[in-house]
Amino acid sequence: NITTASIPNSATYLGDGVLQNCKNLTNATLLPNTTTIPRYLFGNCTNLVHCNLPTGITTIGEYAFKGCEQLTEDITPLTHVTSFGNYCFSGCKKISGHITIPEGTQRINQGAFENCVGLTGSLTFPNSLEAIDNYAFFNCTGLTGDLILGENIKTVRDGAFKKAGFSGGVLHVGMQNLNGAKIGDEAFRETGFSQVIVEGERPVAIGKAFYAENGNEVIWDMYNSD
Repeated sequence: NITTASIPNSATYLGDGVLQNCKNLTNATLLPNTTTIPRYLFGNCTNLVHCNLPTGITTIGEYAFKGCEQLTEDITPLTHVTSFGNYCFSGCKKISGHITIPEGTQRINQGAFENCVGLTGSLTFPNSLEAIDNYAFFNCTGLTGDLILGENIKTVRDGAFKKAGFSGGVLHVGMQNLNGAKIGDEAFRETGFSQVIVEGERPVAIGKAFYAENGNEVIWDMYNSD
């Protein structure tokens, strides 16, 4: 029957899932110096509306906020998170803002932002990013603008951006066909990109990754970066 939770100043460690499945929890307060949100911490807290997100957070554990469908926080200030665990924000339909993945991040894990329909604006990746896992941004319908997949990205897995908005945007694919680089099936299915630009001397194969079944005519433009 917990409705409010505040982490005391004396706390030096938070265990995994300590507030998981607290269905009556509506408000939670983390310490300002919090850097890690443990796994399952607020998992399935379906009525959690507010939880401050300190800007110094660097790690969000898997399932940390999964199923927090009433959470209304703006995640734009989270510019230092370099580890997004599996399904960490999955199903958080009311979180808002745009996403800037900071330098140092190497992977966006499976389902990290799936069904986050309240996210709007652009999505920006760092040069350090190497992998985007299955359904990482599935059904993020509010995302807009262009999307750049740089040459250092080696893997975009199945369904990574399926149904992820980007209406009228341009998809720039700079990934190169080196060391098994791959874009998975349906990675961009039912997105709204109006143009796909494939760059570089050895561009990665698109294959079955892109389906234009939303009625838009997609313009393909393949060229060498030289």
